[in-house]
Amino acid sequence: MSTVELSLEGDSDINNLDESEDYGTYDVRNVGIRTIPSDYNVKTLVDTMKDGIVVVPGFQRNYVWTKKQASKLIESLIVGLPVPQLFFYETVDDTLLVIDGQQRLMSIYYFVNQRFPKDYIRTIPDTHRTVGNLPLDDDEYFTDFKLQLPGLTRDKKNPLHDLSYSKLSGDIKARFDRRPIRTITVSQTKDDKSAMYEVFNRLNSGVTLKPQEIRRSMFDSKFYEMIYELNTNSHWRKLYGSLVPDPHMKDAEMLLRGFAMLEQGSNYKSSMVKFLNKYSDDARNYDNKHIQNLKTLAVSFFKNNQHIQLNASDSKKPSPNIFDCVFVASCCHAHSQGDTNARAINSSSLAKLKENPDFKETTQKQTTSIANVTKRLNLSRNMLSE
Repeated sequence: MSTVELSLEGDSDINNLDESEDYGTYDVRNVGIRTIPSDYNVKTLVDTMKDGIVVVPGFQRNYVWTKKQASKLIESLIVGLPVPQLFFYETVDDTLLVIDGQQRLMSIYYFVNQRFPKDYIRTIPDTHRTVGNLPLDDDEYFTDFKLQLPGLTRDKKNPLHDLSYSKLSGDIKARFDRRPIRTITVSQTKDDKSAMYEVFNRLNSGVTLKPQEIRRSMFDSKFYEMIYELNTNSHWRKLYGSLVPDPHMKDAEMLLRGFAMLEQGSNYKSSMVKFLNKYSDDARNYDNKHIQNLKTLAVSFFKNNQHIQLNASDSKKPSPNIFDCVFVASCCHAHSQGDTNARAINSSSLAKLKENPDFKETTQKQTTSIANVTKRLNLSRNMLSE
């Protein structure tokens, strides 16, 4: 076990910035973290996932590997090729949240259980939010998993091709079960979840994780499941301008921003990363009624505002800044009254807002400063109330 005191300067968001967004910086000097390197064998990892000790948040929404990709990982483990290490986050109740390595872990789990998910897995009800409760026997969601591997040569097939876990020979299966995988477990020694977020922002193996990908693991909750469900809503997909959810969850983060600004925008403090992290943490305590009301309000907003454009005047991409303003202006009155019927926004009023010099200024530099966020929301409430 080692305790590390990080002294990192304030360039914290350089790897995760969307090109059109200014998320601000977060000073993480003197952050106390504890890191524990360990080697778990494959069998132990699968057992801990089944028992809920190792938790893979959002697994049903975010597993994107194909059977061929998963098969190559399994082959690598069998033949002894190196695979990237895994990162876990140890929570206060001693569960281990997977912060990096979800695709690898779920591929192993699916192979050992000899079932592979169909696209329909994304529609599994919330009662199956944990890996151990997956309805693996349900053919609506899963199919048999046999390794799909290319031939060694044109005339010689791979000896592992078309084999399931149970069909591996005894020595190969034993080698696979005992194969160690290096894991790094990180826990924090100071109660600052935004600081922990920044640690994981820098401690991922290879592919830079986007902000919402990190939050998915750190703040998994029924509220987040509601957001991911909303993200597949057909009216939202049309409004967002893409039928397919963004692989880095920019669309889900946009929904999160809308809710955060609606409920806590009057108390906004930069940076945006820290603000969204705090809101995500608060939302973990929302009861079912509150979550359902927010969901109904959002669906009403989607349906009543299919006619509007979420892009800025100089871009074709949906803008989080535009969405924040439209969502708050449409929903704020209903939300304050405990109602769930969002107001339709007038298209011409929105066009005028986008061209307003004061509004445009808030979307060009330091877009997430307190002054610009406050000014932007006030302008939108005034101009979109027409």
